[in-house]
Amino acid sequence: MTMGNHYTLGRVIAERRGALGLSLKDLGRLVHKEDGHGVSAQYLHDIERDRRTPSPHVLGELAKALG
Repeated sequence: MTMGNHYTLGRVIAERRGALGLSLKDLGRLVHKEDGHGVSAQYLHDIERDRRTPSPHVLGELAKALG
């Protein structure tokens, strides 16, 4: 079975990041957790692969960073 046009949150984030020419590290510098620290490239990778679900705060930060 192919994914076809099935978009997950992770896929949307990955495609938008790619369209903006940002690396995972670049995006990690733009997105901050509730404590003010940046998020790791590995954490973002896991989100993009739908292995982790971002908190509402991180989701808002992703939305701001990715436009």
